[in-house]
Amino acid sequence: MRIGDRVLFGRPNGEQSLGEVIKVNFKTVKVRLLESRGDGRGSVSGSVWSVDKSFCRPANTGEQSAPVTVSESVLERALAKLTHEERTAVAMFYRSRTIT
Repeated sequence: MRIGDRVLFGRPNGEQSLGEVIKVNFKTVKVRLLESRGDGRGSVSGSVWSVDKSFCRPANTGEQSAPVTVSESVLERALAKLTHEERTAVAMFYRSRTIT
């Protein structure tokens, strides 16, 4: 689980709520509620819950995340800081992952 992930949380046989992870701790996660949940305290959208990781599961929202893109200038500046051996290692690693 990472910050920004959408999760469903709640008891396995109880009400499940949709939220977004805003902080990850060792045993728990802080989740911002994205929809109203009942009528009690902390039920409004936007409230933050501390939830045991065992009560969270990834939300299948049907939307695909956009691929991460890096501009060429950023990549060129990063590669310029590497030694020749490091650039060669990066190129070999990249080729091994893209060849099928």
